[in-house]
Amino acid sequence: MKKILLFTAVIALVCVSCKKTASPEEVVKSYYECYFNNDFENIQKYVTPEKKEYYQTIQKILSQTNGEGLEKIKVEVDNIQVEYNEDKTIAVCTCDLVRNENNESIVEQGSLTLKKVDNQWLVDTGKDENWPTETDSDEEVAQEEFEGDFPIEDESEEN
Repeated sequence: MKKILLFTAVIALVCVSCKKTASPEEVVKSYYECYFNNDFENIQKYVTPEKKEYYQTIQKILSQTNGEGLEKIKVEVDNIQVEYNEDKTIAVCTCDLVRNENNESIVEQGSLTLKKVDNQWLVDTGKDENWPTETDSDEEVAQEEFEGDFPIEDESEEN
């Protein structure tokens, strides 16, 4: 019986140690997939602990409105370029975000900063000081003007 338990423990340890660490490119693709599908619950798997509250706030707001007014956007992430700092603990990833609109491909530039945390690449882009958090009151949230680092902006709002 002890041999079976020991064997099972060894196999489990081998499986855990063989777990592949996602590359910055894989994290960028997964992050954008969640982002454009308004999946702010799963997006938290790909962000640094410091950014989780930001995405929890978005998730809370979406749950209060049942996601009304938001549509899922089909975006392909292409041409990912990664630049590392000297000790390879920070990666700046740029990519093309390609979406089809009226049978026309629209390509915009996306950019994310990733940070290596516990040997995993995580997105360190997100909350800036203009975004509310869970601790902000609803009145403060309603009065604030938001600026974000969203990768695709609606060009019609600029005109």
